[in-house]
Amino acid sequence: MNKKYTLWIYPLIVLGLVLILSNGCKNNMGTTARKASYPIDSTVVTTADRTIIPDPVPSASPKILPSEISKFS
Repeated sequence: MNKKYTLWIYPLIVLGLVLILSNGCKNNMGTTARKASYPIDSTVVTTADRTIIPDPVPSASPKILPSEISKFS
């Protein structure tokens, strides 16, 4: 079979892919930004709100190294 007659399939494949991809992208275009809703909980906290702040350690407390696990209480 001649190559000239089989080359017509490639533009059809490209055209099909372009149509599929452009249709999938078109659904999200033109939509405005919406505020996210949280159906599980009405109170939503950020990471900054949930940050753990350590208690101050008195200066008279003994210094414990991380390798001294048995001294941790």
